[in-house]
Amino acid sequence: MAAFEDLIKSVIDGEESKTVDFVRVGLNNAISAKEILNDGLIRAMNIVGEKFKEGELFVPDVLWAAQAMKAGIEVLRPLF
Repeated sequence: MAAFEDLIKSVIDGEESKTVDFVRVGLNNAISAKEILNDGLIRAMNIVGEKFKEGELFVPDVLWAAQAMKAGIEVLRPLF
């Protein structure tokens, strides 16, 4: 799904509203909540972790990304 790339970017950039929008787009396109979580949100945070380790991102960036991920998870929560 092309929106996974957009979803991943929105999490990395800490954009909560865009993250929520992309999660909803995925659900509307019949992508499972589990797939969105694993291939979108968790994958994005893995990238954030790597970028933090490499010094490309800093603690505030990680916190913003985590908040964006949390916003996406809140949309998915009722589906688990």
